[in-house]
Amino acid sequence: MSRIMPWHQVIQGANSGLRIPVQAAHAPKTACWYCCCPSSRDARELRYTSCRLALLSVLRSWTGTLEFCDPSKPSGLKAIVDALYLNQIEVRKAILDLLYELLTLPQPTWTDDYAVALQAVDPSDFQDTWLLSNGFVSAEGRSILPTLAARAPSVVEQHLALMLYCFLETGLLNALVEVVVSSDQFVSVQATVLIGKILQLMHTHLPPDICCTSPALPTLVSHATLGNQQANAAVAALQNYQKLLRQRPASCSLFLDSIIQGGALIQTRLFRRHLNVQEQAGPVLQLQETAEAAAFAVPPATQFRGTLDRSRLDSVSSSDESNSQASSSSRSSFRLKRKFLPQAFFDNFRAFNRLLTDSRVLSQADAHLWDWDVITTILRSNLIRKLDYTQGKFLKRLVDFYKPRNNRFSHQDLVPGQSLPTYVSAGLDLIDVLLSSNELECMRFITDYFSDISQQLAAVTTSNRAHDCLFSPQHMNNTMCQQYFLYIGRMCRTVKGIEVLKNTTVFEYLINLVRVTDHVCYVKLIVSGLNYSYEKLPRQVLEKALTSAKTRGRLYSTQFMAVLLRARLPHFEVWGIPLIINQTRDTDRSVGLAAMDVLEEACHDKYYLEEIVSRWPNLTHRGDAGRLLMARYYSLPRGLNSTMARIEEEIRYWRNGYNKRYVLLVEADTHSSLTLHIRNEDGYYSRRNCNQRPQTVPLKRLHPHLYRAKWAKTGPG
Repeated sequence: MSRIMPWHQVIQGANSGLRIPVQAAHAPKTACWYCCCPSSRDARELRYTSCRLALLSVLRSWTGTLEFCDPSKPSGLKAIVDALYLNQIEVRKAILDLLYELLTLPQPTWTDDYAVALQAVDPSDFQDTWLLSNGFVSAEGRSILPTLAARAPSVVEQHLALMLYCFLETGLLNALVEVVVSSDQFVSVQATVLIGKILQLMHTHLPPDICCTSPALPTLVSHATLGNQQANAAVAALQNYQKLLRQRPASCSLFLDSIIQGGALIQTRLFRRHLNVQEQAGPVLQLQETAEAAAFAVPPATQFRGTLDRSRLDSVSSSDESNSQASSSSRSSFRLKRKFLPQAFFDNFRAFNRLLTDSRVLSQADAHLWDWDVITTILRSNLIRKLDYTQGKFLKRLVDFYKPRNNRFSHQDLVPGQSLPTYVSAGLDLIDVLLSSNELECMRFITDYFSDISQQLAAVTTSNRAHDCLFSPQHMNNTMCQQYFLYIGRMCRTVKGIEVLKNTTVFEYLINLVRVTDHVCYVKLIVSGLNYSYEKLPRQVLEKALTSAKTRGRLYSTQFMAVLLRARLPHFEVWGIPLIINQTRDTDRSVGLAAMDVLEEACHDKYYLEEIVSRWPNLTHRGDAGRLLMARYYSLPRGLNSTMARIEEEIRYWRNGYNKRYVLLVEADTHSSLTLHIRNEDGYYSRRNCNQRPQTVPLKRLHPHLYRAKWAKTGPG
């Protein structure tokens, strides 16, 4: 800490107007003659770490940024960029680390494999925060799905855009190209990924007339044409990264995949690339990107039979085992395409029966010997719904495999971060087949199947120790028992499925479980697995979860509402917005703040804001957050004309001191987004280790101001 304190004094001096040379902070990285400690490796690492923290503190402020970018003196940023031309691995690595964190970019693992590095920066790649024991689908959805407040101004993004522009003007891309072609493979990979991320930021944060990639990329291509192997690998990696970004956003888990399918978000241009089936069946759907579109674009229950047709990258392991699994998955995918025969082929029952034989379901008792790609092909065909004795036996064996009490599917290991086996998605197809068939035998299969699941749920609610049950918390984390809640949600997509769940008392046990359980994992799985697009019963379960006895369960359910909001579920303004408003009255501070965050995001969509204004919830008990959110009511004519409006009183309140308070709140949120400390869920700060860097800086949008942002939007205002 003694080595870091002088740089904080530099910052204080800059903020107080003293002409202290802030550029001295980058001397350890940019000046070869700089030496303040022994030349041991540990000492140099400590020096670079101190320098990095000092530079971050300086550049994450307007004062420090303007001082470094002052055109009347030698540019500190230019010195940092020029240091990349020094062929010293330690210096280059330290500067790359600084750039990743300064530009709020997720840093890939230290590797010489481009595939592993690109996988680490994939926004849909599995993260530890998405584990069931952590944030689960709530964290995944809020990380992947675009926020409704994306177009709202952000001081942090404006600062990032300025930093990015200044670095580009000082020749950062050219310097990174030099690092790519003249460093060892590890540093070259890091620099290449950074180039890809910077190019992405250029297109999202800078106007097209001031950002230009030349001559950096042509220089890289020219190195590649001259036979530089590292340049060739970098060009190929950048192309692969561009292809990856074209397929994003995309879900990582089947839980989030199911939620996306149930809302109108899938009909927007972000996900239009996935609608191959609909585009072949008829005209392309009109763009529907608002909540109003979600209200009138309720997808039929049978519109999506499988998962979204897109590339999904679930595995994050860089081990040989995971790579071999990925190769095996690719081979299986190729085999599936080869065996997916046209419909006319299935008219030949002899050929169809040969597929049944190839699946090995009827001949082998061990499910590991079954060909699950062929099984998936059979389940997605039409003839499987016309049962004969052989096909009935085929379906019965599949149902027996999935029944929890048989300890077959339920005892398969679930490895976090690795691709799910094919039999998990085949379980969804099996449910679709059984529900769509009019055969009494299929109804008996599905009823028996979910009666078994109901018994396991009953055991959890009635047992003195949930850990002794098949659906124990440990099994929920480590085995495929977790997927049964996904299958329950699949049943909620049809009226027949809802009736089966009612008749087998599954809903009754789900409600009891979310109300009384001490294990939040059950609340997470139940809330995340259900489908809320079509029926009221799943929404009743969600309502019980929002009012459950345990704070952690209420908190997760409240945060999960943001995922449903972004997915634009049908009629969410009718049943979802009231639930969020009720959560703002929760006695627990963390739950109330989470509800305020979701409600504030909903206000960025006019359709949702209309519904909120019509209810006019009094949020003053939530302090500044509540008052600022209520200021949004006056951005609509309906709010100005409401009998609940207190226009003169509100004007006096802002004039008599809240304008100054507003400025302080904006500054506080800006600092909280750039600080090296993070806020807990209850809104308070907690210290963190400097070595535990967050991948991204939490982003705060600019608060609404009563005059400029709200009243100026309407003529009467």
